[in-house]
Amino acid sequence: MDALFITFLVIHIVSGGIALLVGTYSMAAAKGTKQHVLTGKVFTGAMYVCATAGFVMSVLHSSTFLLCISVFTLFMLSTGLQAMALIKRKIQKSVYLLVPAFVMSIFSIGLVVFGILNQFNVIVLVFGLGSLVMCVQDLRTYFDKTKLANPYYLVHIQRMTGAYIAAFTAFLVVNNTFLPAVVAWLAPSVVGSILITVWSRKNAKLKYEN
Repeated sequence: MDALFITFLVIHIVSGGIALLVGTYSMAAAKGTKQHVLTGKVFTGAMYVCATAGFVMSVLHSSTFLLCISVFTLFMLSTGLQAMALIKRKIQKSVYLLVPAFVMSIFSIGLVVFGILNQFNVIVLVFGLGSLVMCVQDLRTYFDKTKLANPYYLVHIQRMTGAYIAAFTAFLVVNNTFLPAVVAWLAPSVVGSILITVWSRKNAKLKYEN
């Protein structure tokens, strides 16, 4: 491996390890407390560094999987942070959520097409369809098509948890010695989706009854 790749690999590993450790504490801490806010900021910063380094590495070594998880993570971090900023400023709409949704939609569709053309690559298809669902959710929220009373809080929970899942997935895949590759890639997302659903039901009320 060349020196440039090794440099970004070290940055990726160190920042990812910090994000995984701090993120675990942040998720366990009561939401809204000083501990949660502080560790959440450290987690976010470390994940930005980790995902950016991963993106560079994916370009240097043409890794589709690393590109997918890096772009997916950057999207979740940016929209998760923006959602919390909107909540604090009590803003209902922001182009800073609309633009990433449009851009990520194009990338997501590209992933789905790539997955289909490459013998229905399950991992790529899951990333593509998962991110596309999030994009649709953001567009519906922006154009006021959601039934949720506090949709941005739900977005924040989903995206920050999703970023943590990405970090854990990378750790599991790299250190996996006994699970099938597909299971190692997708199991954290399945478990994380269950947690997101539980937290979402506690914090996102319906706007109105059907």
